[in-house]
Amino acid sequence: MAVQAVVFMQNMPGRLARMTGALTGAGVNIRATTISSSEGFGVAKFLVDKPEAAAAALKDAGFPVALKSVVAVKMDDSVGGLDRILPLIQSRDINVEDAYGFILERGKEAIFVFEVERPEELGEFLSRNGCAVMSDSDLYGL
Repeated sequence: MAVQAVVFMQNMPGRLARMTGALTGAGVNIRATTISSSEGFGVAKFLVDKPEAAAAALKDAGFPVALKSVVAVKMDDSVGGLDRILPLIQSRDINVEDAYGFILERGKEAIFVFEVERPEELGEFLSRNGCAVMSDSDLYGL
C-alpha cells in the first residue's frame, strides 16, 4: 500500500522551502503535493519516491510528520475518468477524506490519489472491479 508524508505546520514564510530543502538533502523526489491552510496553520502532503526517507528528513528538520496510507488509481485522462471510479467508492460507503490527481500523459493517463478510512479494503475492492490500483513500487517509481 502506498503512503504519503503528511506534515502539520504553522503557515509562515519559508516553511515550505525548509521542507523541500530537507527532502532534497535526503535525495527524495516529490511526485505530487497538496497544501492547505486555515487560521495560520497548514497541512502539506507529499507523495514521494522514498516515503521513509522523507519522514526521517522532515522529522530531522523539526517538522511533525506522519506516513498515511493512500490508494492511487491509474485512470483515463478523459471526460468521465474520475466519474467511473467514484460510484464504486460510494457503493462501499467509504468516505473520501482527501484526494488529488495529476496527469501522466495528457489525454491518455492520469492518477488520482485517495485518502480514505479503509485504504486496504478500498484498494482490493477497486482492483476486483477493474480499476488499475497502483502498487507502491509502481507509484514511487514514476
